[in-house]
Amino acid sequence: MIKIHQKLDHPLEHKTECLILVCVEEKKPSGTLKKFNDEIAGAISHAFENKRFGGKPGQTLLLNSNGKASNLLLVGIGKSKDVTAEKICQAAGTAAKLAEQSKFKSIAADLGAFERIAKGKGGLYRELVGAMAEGVGLALYHFDNYKSIDEKDDPPSRVEKLTLLTTSKSRQASTAKSIARAEKIIDAVHTARDLISHPGNTVTPTYLAEHAKKMARKNKIACKLLDKKEMEKLGMGSLLGVSQGSDEPPVLIVLEYN
Repeated sequence: MIKIHQKLDHPLEHKTECLILVCVEEKKPSGTLKKFNDEIAGAISHAFENKRFGGKPGQTLLLNSNGKASNLLLVGIGKSKDVTAEKICQAAGTAAKLAEQSKFKSIAADLGAFERIAKGKGGLYRELVGAMAEGVGLALYHFDNYKSIDEKDDPPSRVEKLTLLTTSKSRQASTAKSIARAEKIIDAVHTARDLISHPGNTVTPTYLAEHAKKMARKNKIACKLLDKKEMEKLGMGSLLGVSQGSDEPPVLIVLEYN
């Protein structure tokens, strides 16, 4: 799973392979985007003028940079008033996939746009930061357990680290909470995807029950396993009927979190 952390740093001063800039829809670059535009001889404003980029949802623009960041990756999120956590998650995923296709191992993302969008809107900043982290982490999921790699081929390039940049000390605590929550969600989704991706003769009732017990112990969740006799007592005929085609006895997993 990708490592996510935050850093108190200005995007113009942060050294990275690729800096993701989340951009609202506008007619010409402004704010931080304008400063980056000046650094790279107007390449961003040129893209705006030629309608190659304008901050519309899903739009991306990858540019070489002469600054601390070797590359700039612009991703559009639409009009500021219409921004939601879901749109940020989608945009982050789009940017992450492009970064990985470009063989970057370490990426950073500027949170400045979220600070401006969320100003005076309660917990929206935390929501947007969490969505950014989730979008990247979920988009970069890979299941390679059964893939064979030819010795002549280079191993696939993976993004290994995401750094979230903020210039506000007062936002560091809420950013940390957003990252911690996002990491739990990413880990849970990746685990579910792994279980689904394995073949049925691997993820047997016994395998799933053992996995559930380990997960429950780790996360202090009550775990109860019902065997065939207990299920029969509870009248679970339909469920038991489904399991009749299996060589393994059925198990019903009950997880309880208080």
